[in-house]
Amino acid sequence: MSQPAKTRRPRATLPASEETGAADGLAQRLLIRASAGTGKTFQLSSRYISILRNSSPEKILASTFTRKAAGEILERVLLRLAQAVIDPAGLKQLAAAVGPPKLTRDECLTLLTRLTRQLHRVRISTLDSFFAQLAGSYALELGLPPGWRVLDSMEIDQIRTAAIDEMLSSGAPQDLVQLMHLLDKGQTSRSISRLITETIRNLYYVFLAAPPESWEQFPQHEFLSPEHRAALLHAMEAVPLDKPSLTKARAQDCEAIQSENWDGLLQRGLMLKVISGEMKFSRVPIPEALRSPYTELYGHVLAQVAAPWRQQTLAARQLLSDFHAAFERLKQAAGGMEFGDVTRRLAEAQKRSRLVDSSFRLDAAIDHLLLDEFQDTSPAQWNVIRSFAEEACRRPGRSFFCVGDIKQAIYGWRGGEAALFDLIAAELPGSAAEPVELNLSYRSSPAIMQAVNLTMRQLRNHDNLQDHAAILHEWCQRFPEHETARQDLSGYVCLRTLSDRSTTEDGAPEDAEPVPEYWAEVAEYVEQRLQEAPGASIGILTRRNESVGRMIFELGQRGIDASEEGGNPLTDAAVVQLILSLLTLADHPGHTVAAFHVATSPLGTALGWANYADAASRAAFADQLRQRLVDRGYGGLIHELLPLLIPYCDRREYQRLVQLADLADRFDTLFANLRPSDFVAFIEQQRREEPTNAAVRVMTVHQSKGLEFDIVILPELDVPLYLPPKYVSRSPAPEAPPQLVALYRNEKHFDCLGGELQAARQATRDKLIQEALCLLYVAMTRAVRSLHILVNPKITKSHPKSFAGLVRGALAPTVPVKPQTVLWEHGDPEWFRSLPVVETPTTAAIAPDEESPRSITFSTTSAQRRWKRQAPSSGKTTTHVSLKRELKSGGAAAMSRGSLFHRWLQEVTWLDESPVDQKMLRQLGQQAGVGQPELDRWLKEFRALQSSGWGKLLLTQAAYLDGSSPLPSHVQDRLRAGSVTLSVRNECPFAIRDQGDGLISGCIDRLVICTQNGTPVAADVIDFKTDDISGGEQSVRDRVDDYRGQMQAYRAAVGELLKLPREAISVRLVFLQNGLVTAVD
Repeated sequence: MSQPAKTRRPRATLPASEETGAADGLAQRLLIRASAGTGKTFQLSSRYISILRNSSPEKILASTFTRKAAGEILERVLLRLAQAVIDPAGLKQLAAAVGPPKLTRDECLTLLTRLTRQLHRVRISTLDSFFAQLAGSYALELGLPPGWRVLDSMEIDQIRTAAIDEMLSSGAPQDLVQLMHLLDKGQTSRSISRLITETIRNLYYVFLAAPPESWEQFPQHEFLSPEHRAALLHAMEAVPLDKPSLTKARAQDCEAIQSENWDGLLQRGLMLKVISGEMKFSRVPIPEALRSPYTELYGHVLAQVAAPWRQQTLAARQLLSDFHAAFERLKQAAGGMEFGDVTRRLAEAQKRSRLVDSSFRLDAAIDHLLLDEFQDTSPAQWNVIRSFAEEACRRPGRSFFCVGDIKQAIYGWRGGEAALFDLIAAELPGSAAEPVELNLSYRSSPAIMQAVNLTMRQLRNHDNLQDHAAILHEWCQRFPEHETARQDLSGYVCLRTLSDRSTTEDGAPEDAEPVPEYWAEVAEYVEQRLQEAPGASIGILTRRNESVGRMIFELGQRGIDASEEGGNPLTDAAVVQLILSLLTLADHPGHTVAAFHVATSPLGTALGWANYADAASRAAFADQLRQRLVDRGYGGLIHELLPLLIPYCDRREYQRLVQLADLADRFDTLFANLRPSDFVAFIEQQRREEPTNAAVRVMTVHQSKGLEFDIVILPELDVPLYLPPKYVSRSPAPEAPPQLVALYRNEKHFDCLGGELQAARQATRDKLIQEALCLLYVAMTRAVRSLHILVNPKITKSHPKSFAGLVRGALAPTVPVKPQTVLWEHGDPEWFRSLPVVETPTTAAIAPDEESPRSITFSTTSAQRRWKRQAPSSGKTTTHVSLKRELKSGGAAAMSRGSLFHRWLQEVTWLDESPVDQKMLRQLGQQAGVGQPELDRWLKEFRALQSSGWGKLLLTQAAYLDGSSPLPSHVQDRLRAGSVTLSVRNECPFAIRDQGDGLISGCIDRLVICTQNGTPVAADVIDFKTDDISGGEQSVRDRVDDYRGQMQAYRAAVGELLKLPREAISVRLVFLQNGLVTAVD
């Protein structure tokens, strides 16, 4: 919720071109370098509307990289035309943006009408989508299978797995063993399957791009015969030495030569000193008689290094070739392709000039080309679109528009080549004018822009990146000064350290995951920012996907609702693991671990199966499961299990359960596979995000591209700028295929072999460091008002080669690093006081609604499962307060005594069995923002409550055993006899179908279940209310009547879930403010 600036500078109006042949006032060729937040979508939509004045929609191709971005472009075009029709100010702004001739309201209405009537002919899409359309028009020339389609990502995963299986089963065992031996350098530390999968994941893209000969570019060195080596060894040993350092070094080297430890020989200093031409070792002159055999032996060492390296690289290519053949064959059999396959075939066809008459095939010529996010374009994509661009630049009446920013090129790992932007500026026909620079931000406050400018222009101050000095120097030289149109917008930036407890242990790997305390401290920091600016949007941007889930967990521990984006494995939820154990058992009845997991869980109880130790029982149970799968499929079976599992799920587990059900439905649709283990393997590979409309959003920096947040928090910056690559490559030009590819090896090997291999390593590392700088730029420019850069307080001799090291070197190079210290800050720390006051919602507004996690919808092909959702309290006044929402919406001011008691009661099982941890209760109160005096007083009252009459009545087992509970008398008798046991479920969510076509969902505060031989026989529903009732018995009766419908829904839900009759379920309301307990009939 950013406060708009009082004044804004007008958006830049691009100059009209003097080129002929384009539309009136429209530059025929226009390239824009648009920095973050400078309005590239505004420029692109303006260009589109300008062209639309003199052209039809089907002749304009506007492309970007995601379907969401394509939708935003179309939406912006339609919205700006509509605003120009209804608002004179909108018309004035649009007229200024599109240029002459003067735009009128009537013309805007005509354009809007024409565009909406031809939406089916509009070409605003991703490049992949356009290529698929183009390929469909040239299916025969491209050799595509009849009726081909773009395969679903899940289908691709299955086909990839099948291709690996086919490759393994079709090859000769001895050949496979030899291949694996070469790939793993003679080690046996990894399984064959894992080794093959990793090789394919890391190298398949470069395999598709690189010609076969590029994998063989290794220098040739001659091996010495054993006799020759022995003679050199004897010559070395015969040299008289009188210095201990030389004598020891020679002895070690002689031992390495005898054992053929060539890597060890390179690691020591004497040979390297000789080869580099140095005359001394440890300040002792090296005798010439010793230098000569070392020099002669060095060629043999290089041969020993290069030969196995070349063999390993060629073995990797052979494996990739075998996989590719199987993969392509299986995709062809499935009648489909990947988007990348389409792009490559089109690029190859363009080289052979096979794509002729495209305007006829596409039912319209592409006269105008608009390319968005060009820095992420791959060479293959450019090779396809290049001919369209050249035609647009060359022919009169056509135009070419391209917008991008090489500072935001963060997708090199998937083929993006930012250098193409500079290439097209020089090579496309037409004017040689420089690209237009847009560096005026319409997003960020001056404080943010100042921090970005200082950081990006002082990155070369880092004192430990000598290997990348040229890249850092070029980045700083080329970085343009950023300004902002939002001059009146206050803001704040700080670089600060965390505490010692969040620092990884000394000696841990550079890429080690942060300790758990790290994420807990970051979550505390987020909580503080929420309390300062409760209405602001907050983006927490991590470097790893795995970190998103950890951050979400820590925020949840503090009652902070947050949106999880980017995707994590479904198996991070216990309920998903339980269902996978059930399906594993269906396939493997002898799997005793899975059997134990199911039988000892609530699911085993609900299904009436507990005899996991008996093989016959496991076999019979597995047979029943397999029969159910045949009848219902995976989706049908999991949908049947949902009501049994939902009562044991929190919000996140619930969401994972819904995602599992959705994937099961899709699996049934796409794959005819009833082997449960295959489904289990499929689910284990899936990643799903959990987005919500929460003010706090957690995602990786990559996923934040194109977004903005009032507050940005950057943790996890102490990770290395890049990890060692899996391979190195080098291309002669940005659009050219690699001319050298080699697997990554020891740094010393590159230094020794030198030449093209060393150049390829430097080119690869330079690309990685360039992308790291882009990531830092993207992360910092997501902020609108406030930016918080969090780093560890590790003290090192020089700045670490990490993102934290870059920022510290730029902003605080000489500031001592101490825990919990602000190293650098800029702007107004109390900027948030200018935000509008956010009203705290009333208690009644916190009832479960359509956005509640307790509402449930399942994606399924069966219409009977599409139920209307309804909360038990629908239509009734409610005072059921959710602590999480209280904390989010108002902090301490909204925290009442009753709602805190409500939260504390969630921690109570049986008071007479395990007393509540008072320290934990105090921590919960502190996290809720309760002041110390009130917290002390309320803790005292809560302790008194535990020993009060109603506390003993509700929260002790004794009350159920001595006849004080409202349970049926025969159940109480069995309780006392010991044949019935008690269990408690706090905060128990549920979802059941009502009498019509709706779905009732809610959450029971406390549910006591009486069980005999694993079967529920009775239940006691207890619901806590925060109402303050005054006015005598009539007021109590009136309030109970208000809640009667909700309580009846709870009784019905428990009856449905536990298969209990109405008379076996008691329901009681507890009014916390007054200590009143009343039964609801």
